[in-house]
Amino acid sequence: MERGVIARRYAQALWLYATERSSEDEVYAQTLALVSVFSGYPALRRVLESRRVAVQKKEEMIAALLKNEGQSSSVVQRFVQVLVKNNREEFLREICLSFQNIYRREKKLLNVSLTTAAPLQKQVQQAVGKKIESATGKKVSFSNEVDLSIGGGYILRWGTYRIDASVAGRLKQLRKKMLER
Repeated sequence: MERGVIARRYAQALWLYATERSSEDEVYAQTLALVSVFSGYPALRRVLESRRVAVQKKEEMIAALLKNEGQSSSVVQRFVQVLVKNNREEFLREICLSFQNIYRREKKLLNVSLTTAAPLQKQVQQAVGKKIESATGKKVSFSNEVDLSIGGGYILRWGTYRIDASVAGRLKQLRKKMLER
């Protein structure tokens, strides 16, 4: 069976389990922490996929990761036990990402990333967030990243949308047009 299908099925089960216990916000926070850990330690995925590592060790390792992140709910602990029992621990990262998608869809939450060449003031961030909220009808979770390489302007991302109004982006477009002629 395809990895994405397995991850979505388990994520949907986790969503139902978490909502029954009114702990979907807590589980969402834990999935964010776990995905962050996976990003920081690429070898972790190989360890979870390895058949040489004992199942009990994998379960202990995941529990330790959650404790290190300061997050450990009974819902996620129980879910990890089910994953390990069904030999699906290697899908943990994909399940977390799928759960986050379900959470955002159900809570009408939109992650917005604004990349600028200099840090933005809170007032400007709030104004941009309100503009996007009114346009989409969703609550905005906003992050501002600073990247000097864009030269100026901004790059705005949310969902599948990307608006590149950066100096680097404009120069790239100009170069492309010149090469086409």
